[in-house]
Amino acid sequence: MKLNNKFICIVLPLIILPILLVGFNAYQYLYQNSKTKALFVMHSQLDHVQQQLLQELRLVQANLQLLASDTQVQQYALTEDEYNRIGIYQPAVLKRFHKYHLAHPNYLEIRFVLPDGFQESYWSAPLHYQGDKDEAQSVWLKTLKHSNLKTIKELYLDQQPLLKAYQELRIKNQATEGYHDEKQLRGYLAVTVQLNWLLEAMKDRSSEQGQLMALMHSNGSQAVGNSKLEPKIRQVLAQYITDSSAALNSQHASAEISIDQESYFISSRKVWGEYFLVAMIPKAQVNMAAQKLSSGLIFITLSVIAITLILIMLVLRNTVVKPLQLLSLASKKIGEGQLDTKLNLGTSFEFKELSTSFNLMSDKLKKSAQEIQFMAYHDSLTRLPNRRMFQYLLSNNLASAKRKKETLALLFLDLDNFKTINDDLGHEVGDLLLKSFAARISTTLREEDTIGKDDVTQDLDLVSRLGGDEFTVVLPHLHNHVDASVVAQRIIKAMQTVFKIENHQFYVSTSIGIAMYPADALDIEGLVKCADIAMYNAKNAGRNTYKFYMQSMNVAIINRVKHESELHTAIEKKQLILHFQPQVNIQSKGFYGVEALVRWMHPQRGLIPPNDFITLAEETGMILELGKWVLFESCRKAKAWAELGVSNFKVSVNVSSVQFQRQDVTKLVAQALQESQLAAEFLTLEITESVLMSAEDSNRQTLLDIKKMGVSLAIDDFGTGYSSLSFLRQFPVDTLKIDRAFIVQSNREPEVRAIISAIITMAHALKLTVVAEGVESESELEFLISSDCDYVQGYYYSKPLSEDKFLEFYKKEMVNTQGGSNIQ
Repeated sequence: MKLNNKFICIVLPLIILPILLVGFNAYQYLYQNSKTKALFVMHSQLDHVQQQLLQELRLVQANLQLLASDTQVQQYALTEDEYNRIGIYQPAVLKRFHKYHLAHPNYLEIRFVLPDGFQESYWSAPLHYQGDKDEAQSVWLKTLKHSNLKTIKELYLDQQPLLKAYQELRIKNQATEGYHDEKQLRGYLAVTVQLNWLLEAMKDRSSEQGQLMALMHSNGSQAVGNSKLEPKIRQVLAQYITDSSAALNSQHASAEISIDQESYFISSRKVWGEYFLVAMIPKAQVNMAAQKLSSGLIFITLSVIAITLILIMLVLRNTVVKPLQLLSLASKKIGEGQLDTKLNLGTSFEFKELSTSFNLMSDKLKKSAQEIQFMAYHDSLTRLPNRRMFQYLLSNNLASAKRKKETLALLFLDLDNFKTINDDLGHEVGDLLLKSFAARISTTLREEDTIGKDDVTQDLDLVSRLGGDEFTVVLPHLHNHVDASVVAQRIIKAMQTVFKIENHQFYVSTSIGIAMYPADALDIEGLVKCADIAMYNAKNAGRNTYKFYMQSMNVAIINRVKHESELHTAIEKKQLILHFQPQVNIQSKGFYGVEALVRWMHPQRGLIPPNDFITLAEETGMILELGKWVLFESCRKAKAWAELGVSNFKVSVNVSSVQFQRQDVTKLVAQALQESQLAAEFLTLEITESVLMSAEDSNRQTLLDIKKMGVSLAIDDFGTGYSSLSFLRQFPVDTLKIDRAFIVQSNREPEVRAIISAIITMAHALKLTVVAEGVESESELEFLISSDCDYVQGYYYSKPLSEDKFLEFYKKEMVNTQGGSNIQ
């Protein structure tokens, strides 16, 4: 069979069937559109009435709370003398009730009920007067008394639906009750609201297409609607509401139900508790609109089919078959990868446009394929080879080096402090910096090197970006490791020129790790790992340098990873404990306070001092969780000691500069004091001079906020930083702690003694107290006494003690200084 006949036999059914499907789908669309519109109107009406009703509920509850906070109502409720309460205050309260009715005419009753259930003050609309009554046995009163609820609401659904709301009135008598006494129950406020507007709203919203809308209890015991609810209908609606799937999904979906062999669409909205809004519409009403159009649609569909058949038979024969053959052939060539295929289908406008579009598509496909090929193996930002291309080219270079028995070097580069720039100035500036960095590396290598080219048949030096701020340089054809160090030095020197990015200037350095083939590793994975380890050691060595890989580096990395893991486990499994070193008033010899010092109780290595793990915690960020634990645990211990009878003391807690940079220290201290119930006067925070120097404005505000709480502030290890006493005047500091190094040197260097005396004198002039750390001998103590130092801590009095041993120390000190101890 010829192509022309084949085309007709194949295409004609494909034309007829879609038209038939279009006709059928058009009918389905009309039906679905009619259904969707009806359901949308029903849902919108439900939502509107629901929102009106919920607004009424919220308004009633808000008015009850306003009444409860009204001064006249509270005075009336607080008056215990019944004669004065009724004779003096009741008229004003009833007047206030009447004003609420004027503002809300649908409020039929406003009542005040005594705690025993007797209705004492009552106001109502003239036609709704009910008289006094005793509600001691009422359900609402029992519910409020035996639950934590402060407000409850009740619906009464009848010809005139009513809403009743009740509010507890708890007030503290400021004149007779103490600050810590709880508010007492003085009575209840009750409001009865007429909901006639609800009937009108349901009638207005539900009059179309025979729609029914009702508000009812889930068990069907109470119901009110826009038309009479027959018992059978009420039973079906209640069953629908109680059905679990309907209750869960009715907010967004509808269901179909059948009543007396007639189908309905039904949907509901939960108001509150067991009360629901329900609406339903007959399915026949929804179908009616689509049925009216179906006859005309069938005629139109058949006419279109007939006309289409005639036109296709006339046109196909000479105008379609040949162009389709050409198009099929060209498409086949494109599919085979001949992306430069061109097509010419004739001079008619339609086929000329098709030819132009096809040729444009062919050009774009070719360009896109080239771009995809490039992007698959290159970094989109720097246009350098990416990790995949790097591994492929390095593999070729390694194979060439192995074949020629040559030396090859891999340089692993990482920008120093790039994360800070990225976080402070944004990713856009960071990306521009990475592009400039990559370009500078490229121009720094040897003149004969070719950077990032697609020609992988040659052995070339190669710069790649592995991701983030990590780059690699492959150096083949080396004589020895000195050649690699020359390139590394050249790169480091090139970074000394300022980077100008937009309106910013940067002096960026890089840390470089170097691994050699075949000395360090024989494969890609091994070379990258060794170069990475060497780069990490370059960073630890102070950055802006390069390091060759050595086996010992791997051991150091393994040990560090092991220590990080063990410290993380210690924090997670609470292997940390606190020791406390006493601080003594050297003038009165009395107990002053303690410094909380963290220890690590390692399950195998025993007790580990803080010098062995605090630095690691700060570098890894674990100091945040560790420091928080020390602060909270110290406050908890201090509170327990205060309850035991330890008095007139302060517990000092060290706060790391990392915590000031990455935590809200003010919020942390407030939480610790609140959870432990420790008075702020018992807590001192010890900070280093670096905290003051790093960010004066932000840290000053933080310290002022902490000071406002009543917490004392101390500068730890004073003299080891760069701050001066005059500089400290800008901060709310209470205490200076002289570093132990000064105390040790005071025994043998008179100049140091003069410095210590000057610090104490100037600190006192600034109204600061002074604590000397590390006092271990009688001569050191006598010198500090003669210099008017306030407090000391050190092994002369006591080493850091566990909690039990500290309490023994305190008892002993109290006996020695005051002749007794009040610890229970």
